[in-house]
Order: sequence, then C-alpha cells, then structure tokens
Amino acid sequence: MKRAFLLLAVTLLGCSSSSPAGGTAPGAVGNGAGGNSGSAGASGSAGASGGAGASGSAGASGSAGTAGISGGAGAAGSAGVSGSAGSAGVSGTAGTSGSAGQAGSGGDAGSAGIGGSGGTSGSSGTSGSSGTSGSAGNGGSTSTCAGSGGPSMVQLPEYYCIDSTEVTRSQYATWLATAPALPPSNDELCGWKSSYAPDTSCQAGPLVCQGADCGNHPQVCVDWCDASAYCAGVGKRLCGAIIGGPVPFGQYPNASVSQWDNACTSHDANQFPYAGAFDATACNNAQGTTTAVGSLPGCQASGAYAGVYDLSGNAYEWEDDCDDNGKLALCMIRGGTFTGGGATVATCGVANSFVRTTSSPYVGFRCCSP
Repeated sequence: MKRAFLLLAVTLLGCSSSSPAGGTAPGAVGNGAGGNSGSAGASGSAGASGGAGASGSAGASGSAGTAGISGGAGAAGSAGVSGSAGSAGVSGTAGTSGSAGQAGSGGDAGSAGIGGSGGTSGSSGTSGSSGTSGSAGNGGSTSTCAGSGGPSMVQLPEYYCIDSTEVTRSQYATWLATAPALPPSNDELCGWKSSYAPDTSCQAGPLVCQGADCGNHPQVCVDWCDASAYCAGVGKRLCGAIIGGPVPFGQYPNASVSQWDNACTSHDANQFPYAGAFDATACNNAQGTTTAVGSLPGCQASGAYAGVYDLSGNAYEWEDDCDDNGKLALCMIRGGTFTGGGATVATCGVANSFVRTTSSPYVGFRCCSP
C-alpha cells in the first residue's frame, strides 16, 4: 500500500529544543504353569499270589484363589503283583487376572505297578488388562507482556507488546514519586540529565491541559531521555525495532522494522490506525490540546492489532530512533498531534525529528516490550 510520509516542522511554544520529527503402564500378562507328570512306579517284588494292592486315589485339586494351589498327589498302592499306579493330582485352575495355578504334583507310583500318569497341567491365567494411555498434554500458553506499570499492553502477532495508550500524566507522576536514579554522568545518551521531571514552563503553557482533570491526558513536556528512563523503570522499553534495539535512523516508516509503525498500520494494512479512509472525527487531530487517552474508540488499530489507541493525533510520540548517540542527536517522533492539518498529518507515516533534549507540549510517548 502506498503510504504518505511526512516530516513536519512544529513550532514549539514555551519549550526547549524543537521536536517532531500423561498414562499408566499396561498390566502384565499371566501364564499358567503346566502340571508336573507323575513319576513312574517302581516294579513290585515277587510274592506268593498276593492280591493286587488298590491304587491310591488322586489328591483333589486346590480350588482357584488368587492363584489356585494344586491338590497333593494320591498315595501309592501297597506292594503286590502289578499294583496300578496312583493317578496324578489335578492341577489348580488359574486365578482370575492372577498368576497361573500351580500344576498338581505327580501321584506316587504303586509298588510293582505301572508308572503313574502325568498330572494335568494348570490352565493359563487370564492376562491383566493393559493400562489406560495418558491423555495428551495441553499446549503451552502464550507468554504475557512484561512490565509493572503504566498503560496496559497489547500483544501483537509479531510477538512483542505495546502500550494500549500513551503514558498519562498520573502514571508518569507515580513513577517519578519513586525517585528513580539518574544515569551516570558518563552515560553517552543521557548523562547530562539532572532531573526526570517534566519541563515546568512547558507544562504550564496554554497548549497543555490544566487543572485537576488532566491526569488521564498524555504526559507531554518530557524529552527523549525522560521517556526512555520511564519505560525502563517500569520494565519496558521505548518503542524501537521489532528485532530489538533502536530503529535504524531513516527506517521509521517500515512496518517490518519499527514496532510503532507496525502497530499503527496493522502491519502495513492501513494508511491510518483505523481501516479505511480518513475520518476527521476518529482521532484527536485538531482539538487544539490533548484529550484523555483512549477516549476516542474509533482511534485504534484494526484486526489483530485492535486495542491500541491514539496512534494518530493527541500527541506525537518519541521513538527509539536517533541519528547518533549524542546529547544533540535528532530522534524521531511519530503519529501527529492535536493541531489539525487534515488527512496528510493524520497518517501513520507522519513523523518529524526533535533534538534529544527537547521538551514539547506536542510530544508524549508510549512503551513496548520486549
């Protein structure tokens, strides 16, 4: 989509330097052991026509328990001529789902008789049922946005989060009351800072909301270092490159590079934060001063990017996009402001650059993470 980009020069009123720019294991299977065969009877010694001894009766089999025990072997017949062997004990039946029943022991042979027959083998135990398989694990949940203060955040499809609105005056004052530490004097970017307080003369000016009802308006009159320090102080960062770090200077109107631009254009789908043509009533592009953040429901990104408000108008926003690391570096500001100008200055591509040290009634900020 062809998008309009604009570098605006904004005249600062009462401010410092100018700006815009799972399962269990299966059960074991039981197998019944076979019954042992009866041992052969020893031959009987010769006698004088003695009657044949009666064979011993077979022992009764054990009843099935958890595993049935087989009956004892039958006693051998008394010695005689060709006494028959005792029959083998019947094996115990297998216990249900238990181990196989033990086989009956072989009957003792009758003296002078034919060997006893083998015991009947025990039947196989019923196999244990297989264990129920474990249920599938749930998928991992989406990570939440970082940060411990300021506006609520919206997670975007590109796996980063952005503040839903600009940082408000009340939110900034809450952070300032914690007495955040200043950077060391040798800090290349912001070592010159002596305070994070908003510029007092700027904030007292006619373009800035005055009175008790301004706490939910965007915090303006702060320089780039103030904005960057606030974001770091609440566990976030000043919006920069999607891959981390600052946007390479000059690549600000690129939804594949800039976190801010990606959110505003719904990943290059729209020219304005909302879908469709310019709507003069959707955002605060011409009300002459700031309005409460998120108070215009039509002024939000669309589709998967919905819930991010005021990316056009209300106040320009500092971006981590500067031409060098010095105190007087030019840093980009994004999104237009409340002074009017029609569609041209309401697009996502509108931008300007201010010196890092500038505090302006036109410029606020929001944070991203990571």
